[in-house]
Amino acid sequence: MRKLLVLILILFSIAIPVVFKASADELGKVTEDLESQGNKLAELEKKKDQLAEDIASASVSYYQISQELTDAESDLSKIEKDLSKKEKELKQWESDRNFLIRDLYKLSRISPIEIFFSSDNLGDATKQLQYYDENLEILEDQ
Repeated sequence: MRKLLVLILILFSIAIPVVFKASADELGKVTEDLESQGNKLAELEKKKDQLAEDIASASVSYYQISQELTDAESDLSKIEKDLSKKEKELKQWESDRNFLIRDLYKLSRISPIEIFFSSDNLGDATKQLQYYDENLEILEDQ
């Protein structure tokens, strides 16, 4: 029995280092894999944080652009209303002007000879003829 015990001890003394060596190698490999996975996890965490920052920044930018667009649309609406009012006002002015031009044309058909003879002196006649010519040119241009 003693021989058996010695034999078993010898086998264990040979087998234990081999098993521990294999276990140590596997442990080293597992440790390396664990470190590698930890590094990958850290990189993924950094990417996740960067993406979260990018999303937050994009959300703020989107909100700002959306607000600016809303403000611009509001301003455009006000300008369109003002433009519509101004166009109506312009049409009214044009209508009034055209009416006055027609009336002036109908009422003031005075010939240059009538202007000349209705004046008290030659200086007044010259001034009135110049005024008549200027106004006649203005009416013709319109």
